[in-house]
Amino acid sequence: MFRWDRRFLACNRKFIEIDRNDKFLRYQNIIISALSHLFLFFNVNRIKFDRLFYLSLIIMKLFLGFVATIFLGFMMNSCIKHEVIPPPIATVDLNSSFEAVINGTDVEWTQNVEGYKSYTNTYSIYLPSPQLSRKIFESEMSSFYSEQAINLTFGSLTWDVASNIEPTLSMFNNFHTNNSNAPLVFKNYSSLSTLPSMLGVEVEYIDNNGVSWISRESDINQFAEFTILDQDSDNTGDYSLFLCEFSCKVWRINPQTLLDESITINTAKYTAWFKR
Repeated sequence: MFRWDRRFLACNRKFIEIDRNDKFLRYQNIIISALSHLFLFFNVNRIKFDRLFYLSLIIMKLFLGFVATIFLGFMMNSCIKHEVIPPPIATVDLNSSFEAVINGTDVEWTQNVEGYKSYTNTYSIYLPSPQLSRKIFESEMSSFYSEQAINLTFGSLTWDVASNIEPTLSMFNNFHTNNSNAPLVFKNYSSLSTLPSMLGVEVEYIDNNGVSWISRESDINQFAEFTILDQDSDNTGDYSLFLCEFSCKVWRINPQTLLDESITINTAKYTAWFKR
């Protein structure tokens, strides 16, 4: 017990011994005695109160930490940017292939095999109305890994630019469907691009050495025919998918002799597409 505590108790005993007939002093003794006992109670139980106090602090800290964890978890979850998966985009199924007997040798190419793919192009000849403008379509199958390639030109679609700057989708579709399932004549590109209402095909073959061989409209016993497999559109454009079967001669001028040379392409089947 502390020294100050012993003095306080001694003082307490002294007051109790004062004349009990003195009412004022008696009440004073009672108050001092109560205070001394209360002080002793808190002094003795101070350690217990300290433990309760620290235990309360620990419980409060744990509770506040739990609440903070829940709050932060909720905030982080609400801030997560959820991935939005866009709806699938419909695309036209474009596949190409080529097979033929070229100069007595079987040739066969398939899309995405040995780098072979098909590419399309268009050539436009715009003329003022009332003259008819012309659109010529080209489809080529080639590879970055080989010189050999085939190029098919088909034309020409005619239209009046006073009505439409470009051929409409119905014009494009009708041109190909109306000229399918019937033999077509061979025409030189110069004829397709300059003569009005000229309809025909031209074939260009690139050999292993990168030399160009081109068909001629003057040859006889040539054959070409289109079959339209499908006509469809997606966000990249409008397409007319076809199978073209043909047999013809293709020509070049020999650079040494300056004479015409030809090779024959027989039973060719080219599956590809034109794009509007």
